[in-house]
Order: sequence, then C-alpha cells, then structure tokens
Amino acid sequence: MIEPDDPLPSARLSALQIALLLGLVLAGRLFALYALPLYDDAFITLRYARNLADGAGMVFNPGAAWEPVLGTTTPGFTVLVALLLKLGGEPTATVLVLGIVLDLVSAGSIVALFRRRLVPTTVALVVFAVLPQIARIGVGGMESPLLVALLLAGALAARARRVWLTGLAVALACVVRPEAVLFTVIFGLSFVRDRRALLRYAAVIAVVGFVSASLLTLFYGSPIPQSVQAKSSTHAAADAAAGFERMLEIARQAFLPTLWLAPLLPVVVIGLLRSFRRRDGVHLVGAAALAVVISYLIARPHTWGWYYYLPLVAWSLWLGSGVEALVERFGCVNRAALERRVRFALPVIVAGAAVASSLVIWPRPDLVTQHVYRPLEHFVRANGIDGADRILASDIGAIAYYSNCIVLDSEGLTWPAALDFKGDGPGMTNAQIEILDAERPEWVIFVAERPRIAAFRSRPELVAAYEPVARFNVENDRELEPALDDLPPHWMQDYLVYRRR
Repeated sequence: MIEPDDPLPSARLSALQIALLLGLVLAGRLFALYALPLYDDAFITLRYARNLADGAGMVFNPGAAWEPVLGTTTPGFTVLVALLLKLGGEPTATVLVLGIVLDLVSAGSIVALFRRRLVPTTVALVVFAVLPQIARIGVGGMESPLLVALLLAGALAARARRVWLTGLAVALACVVRPEAVLFTVIFGLSFVRDRRALLRYAAVIAVVGFVSASLLTLFYGSPIPQSVQAKSSTHAAADAAAGFERMLEIARQAFLPTLWLAPLLPVVVIGLLRSFRRRDGVHLVGAAALAVVISYLIARPHTWGWYYYLPLVAWSLWLGSGVEALVERFGCVNRAALERRVRFALPVIVAGAAVASSLVIWPRPDLVTQHVYRPLEHFVRANGIDGADRILASDIGAIAYYSNCIVLDSEGLTWPAALDFKGDGPGMTNAQIEILDAERPEWVIFVAERPRIAAFRSRPELVAAYEPVARFNVENDRELEPALDDLPPHWMQDYLVYRRR
C-alpha cells in the first residue's frame, strides 16, 4: 500500500495524464507538419521504395547499365515503405504518417521506460513533443523515427530479460541504419553475466545479420551501401583544422542544438549519470546515443540533421532523469501533494506547449513544398522530362522522385562513376562541372550556391551549351541569371535548372 508521505519517485502518471502527453506529441508533430517539408533525401528512399513496389527491384535508375546499386543507407526502412505502398499508400503521405505513428510508439515506450514516473516522463515527453530539432526530424520522412522506435523497444525488452525480442529489435535496427551495428555490443553487455541468454541474443543477431547481408550481397555484390562509400570519399575533412571544426559541429548538434538550451546541460549530465547508475533501460538508449556520437567524432563524416535524432531523444530522457534527481534532492512536498498539483498543472503545461508549438515554433506554413517541390513537379511534367532523358544533379531526391528519367548523381550515392571525377576543389563542387563536361546530359540542376555557379560560369563552352530555364527556392526568386554576390556561399534549397541547347 502506498502512503501519502512516500518519496517523490513513487508518484505515477494516470492513464488520462499519459493520454494528454501523447496528445501533445501528436499535436507537436502535426504543427511541425504544417510548417516543414520532407527532406530532399527522403525522396531518394521513396524512389527506391516505389520502384520496388512496382516490381522494378530496389534500384534507383531502372534499366541503367550500372544498376543495381545500393544507394540508400536504410534498406530496411525502404522495404517497409515499399510494403505500405504495395498496400495502396500514397508515397509522401505514407512516410509522413509512418513517421508520426512511430514517434507515438516511441513516446509510449518512453512512458514504459520511466515506469510512468511523473517527473521524468512528463519532462521527457514535453521535450520530445516540442523541441524543434526533434519535431523537424520526426516529420522529415527519414528512417530516424523507426531506428529510435526499435532501439526503445530493444531497451524495454532487455530490461524485461526478453532476449529474443531484444536481439530482433537490435538486428532490425542494423538494417535500418549502419551505425546500429554499435548497438549489438551495447545490448549484448546486458546479458554478459548470463551465458545462455548471451548466446540466444547473439544467435538472433547472427541469423538476421546473415540473412540480410546475404540478400544484399546477392543482389548488389556487397552489404555495404554505395552511399556510405560516396559520403566518406566526397565529404572527408580537408585538413586538421577542418576536422576539428567538424568535431565541434557534431558535438553541438548532438548535445546543444540551440544556445538557449545551455543552462540545462548540467541537469542533462546529472540525468545521464543517474541513468547509468540505475541501469533501468534508459542507460541503454543513452549508451547507444553516445556510441553513435563518438563514432561520428572519430570518423568526422559530413552529417545531416536527421543523424542526430537518437542523441536528441536521449537528451530528452537525460533531462527528465536529471529533473527527477533534483526534485528528489530538493523537493519539499510529498507524493500525494505533488500528484494533486500535477493533476491541475499538467493540462496547463500541455496546452501551453501546444500553443507555443503552433504560434511560436511553427507559425509559418511549409514554403519548400509550396515554392520548390510542387513547382518542380509541375515543371517536370510540363517539359516531359522522362524516359531516356538524363539529369545531372547533386540534390537528387525530389527531381528523381517526380521524374522517371536517368539521374546522374554527382555525389556518387546512386551513380558510382561520379566518384571518378574528383575536381580541383573541396567536396564535389568542381567535380560536378567535370561530369557535366564529360557527359553533356540533357538537363542539369545546380544548387544555387556561389562556388558552384562560379565554377560553372568559369567554363564558357559549358555556359554556351546550356541555357537556364527555371529556378526554385522558398523566396520564390525566379531570376535565372543571378549575380554571384547575390548567391549564398553555402548550401540552401535553391535550385537552378539548365537545359542543353
């Protein structure tokens, strides 16, 4: 029997309070959905999944001489999306709904991980619902929500000593993201004192790993995605200074996505240490997140926002644990009093977070879909870009999804021959110009950044061979011959389309 003066950690959320928090997660994702587009890379997965669902195989350019190429780092997620498309789902709606459903599943797993304890569950779910960086990835159409849902399920299974389920969740995570190979060791340590359990866990990992690796090798010649090789080749840090700068950026995105969160870092550290001391399943999620970040710091790859979904979710869990530790240490109310206060305060917290999400965090509608993706789709259809036409592009997602033409991927993710062109500058900026000169495709799409357009304009014979015909950006700027000084020095979602004369 629980007495009114029991310690604070025994306070539990009711079913209604849990429903309110899950409703906040759903509302936060819907508000983000209103304001944010799919990532361009999500369309790469969609094209692979659509081709698979249509019977062309999991390839990017059906019929191309270099296919099949495993240009996606998430074959597991691609197969799942293809199955849903086979059932009649519309591709973009399918990945958006799937991401939201997976985030709701993850939210339920967070409740279970904290055993409905009032303080950490409330804090973690409010952050999970409204932190802009988490919400943005949740509606981006990428595989990250599936990876986190599998990891949380694995943590719950490991805590309950359900060895087979733990192994299955971790093994499936490895098919969703290559970094998940690190999780096999982390979760295996949970069973290291029980030899039989460890062997059963290892057997599940081995069977799923062998089957998936064999299928990928049989079809593609290797289980290692071409995209992994391309990213390591084209986005390596140029020197020690650039490498150190990239390490700082990795640490910032993982643990301090915005400066205003800095005062919370001590609480996050307290929660991190507390989770490892308790070993209640939260520590497995945290260990997996730390392992991913450490691997990034060592390899120093060029990363994108969705790479940090797991560390950011772990950050929310650590914050919840840290706040709980502080309340335990300095709290001056008993469990009954705390529950009475939360009964009235929680609806206010949820409503306030929802209002902040709709009016402050995501007040503007999605301009990328409105001014970039939809006009690009209309342009493709109006100009009959299809069939044997070839398009050279570095951002290949949306243009590939909206057309059925051959896409020459200058980053080498889906077209290995691109890696033979190194250019004479950092990354693939100048390499794209060399590819253009060598291949002379019917169409080329440049990201309208200053170095790339300057490199193109420095080649008069190419300028004479191609005419600008369209431009797509969120500002709705349709100037086809912009001055270099008017262009940004770095990537922005601004595309200039050229047609061969």
